[in-house]
Formats: sequence, C-alpha cells, structure tokens
Amino acid sequence: MAFAQPTPLSAALNRDVSGSGSIINGTLTANGRVYILNTAGVTLGSNAVIATAAFAISTLDVSDSDFLNGFPSSVVHLAGWGDGITVLDGAKMVASQHVVLVGNGVTLGTPTGGGAAISAPYIGIASSAGGTVDIGLALTLPTINGTTLGNIHLLSVTNANDVQIQGNTILSAQQGNLAGGQMDISAQNIEVAWHNLLTTSTLDASSHASVGAGGNINLYATVDVRCSTLLGPAHFFANGTGGGLGGNIIVFAGHAFQLSLAGVIQAEPLGTIEIAYQNDNFTNLGTIQAGTVGQISHQ
Repeated sequence: MAFAQPTPLSAALNRDVSGSGSIINGTLTANGRVYILNTAGVTLGSNAVIATAAFAISTLDVSDSDFLNGFPSSVVHLAGWGDGITVLDGAKMVASQHVVLVGNGVTLGTPTGGGAAISAPYIGIASSAGGTVDIGLALTLPTINGTTLGNIHLLSVTNANDVQIQGNTILSAQQGNLAGGQMDISAQNIEVAWHNLLTTSTLDASSHASVGAGGNINLYATVDVRCSTLLGPAHFFANGTGGGLGGNIIVFAGHAFQLSLAGVIQAEPLGTIEIAYQNDNFTNLGTIQAGTVGQISHQ
C-alpha cells in the first residue's frame, strides 16, 4: 500500500471500525504521515515494512475535529478504551519524523525471537488503562543528522503498569553528528534484562560522532527498578566522544528499590550518575563509571 500525499506534513487518518483487530503484514509506504486507529487492536506481522515520514498506531480514538485541527503542530487528544498493539518479530518501522504507538498494552517483538526494529528521530511508546509495555527489539535507532536530537520515550501509565525491556534489546538514542539523545522511561515497575538469562539489554544515549557530548537516560519508577542478573546484564551508556563530556543517567524508584546490577552504567568523561531509592536494597555486582571528577551518587 502506498500513500501519495501533498507534503511530508500531510496526514492521513485510517480508522478501522469493523470491530475486529487490524493486521498489517506487508509494505506500507508514504511521503507524509500515516495514522492507524482501531480500538479492537492492531498487529504488525513479521513481514510488515513501514516506511513513511511519520507513522502512528493507536487503539484509543480521536475525534475528527481534533484530528483535522490538531495536525501538524497541536496536541491531539486520544480517549476511550482500546485493545493492545502487537508488533511481531521481524516487523520494521522507518520514519523520517516519528513513530508513535499508543494502546492498552504494547508488545514489540519477543526476548528470543530476533525482535522488531524501529528507526526514527523520535520514538514514543505508551500504554494506558492497565497495560504493560514489553520491549524485545533487535535494534532501535532514532538517529538523525543535523541538530534535532533522536529521542526515545517509553511510558506506561495508571496502576499496575510495567515497562519490560527483554532479551538482546538495544535502545539507542543518538543525534547523528553531534551529541547523544534523550531517553526517558516511566512506569510503576521498570525491568531491564531482569528475567532473561544469557541475554544483554543496552540503553545507549552516547554520542557516536567524532566529537559530541553524551545524552541523558532517565528511569523513573513509582515502585521498583529491576535491572540485570549475572547471566543477563543490562548496560546504560551516556558517554561523550572526542573530548565531549559525558551525559546524565538517573535511576529513580519511589517505593521499594530493587537493583541487582551486573552490567555497566557509564557516563564518561565528567558525567553524572544518580541512583535514588527508598529501601536499602541495592546490590552492585557491576561497574558504575562517570570518569575522573565525574559525579556518582546513591540516595
């Protein structure tokens, strides 16, 4: 399926009202923005290839007036109750502007099946109404050349919601030629490589240019952050390159912190790493590095 749109800012809304879940298992291309809404759920199959200026899936609805008046610059209000979004191993999404997935539970790939792949300057994934966000991605790269940061935002709202980053997942937020990007993960519980033996999950907001400052990684959990085991380490990187300073890494748990670190937390040189938790339940079996004169704090 191909959309021929007037400009890259043109938006096409596709609302499925059949009452059954939508399945996309082929190629969808567009020179503009394509939005798919189905409250009964949406699945991207293993053969799905999405290549657009921007792509969004929601299982919450939007009014026609909000859609017509909201793009491309204003806030669009999603409302109602929807089903989940499932992206199977092998599916690929590439966009020059953004990829956004919003549903009652979002599942991307599997921990052991090779994962799905997303590439866009901005990646936003949110779960509402009690669902979790389960991440199994082979390689996710919101990388762009120029001055716009590549950012990843993972959000799971309301009670009993988790963000689970599983398997050999790589989340990489980079600016193409200058600096690291921004990575924000917020949920009741955040798990990174916690239950997956013999796999490694990596969150990377480093600069990968010849010269550039490291970006920022923020993990905010209202209850627990559970990261890595000896056989399944998790790595967090916000390093600068070529003389650029390291970035900032913050891991916060608001209630009962559980962190068994067997990987690497690194923001070199002169970066800032802050690990904040309520209960004294922090086991460090890994490496925390902020470089000489860098700042590392446990609270």
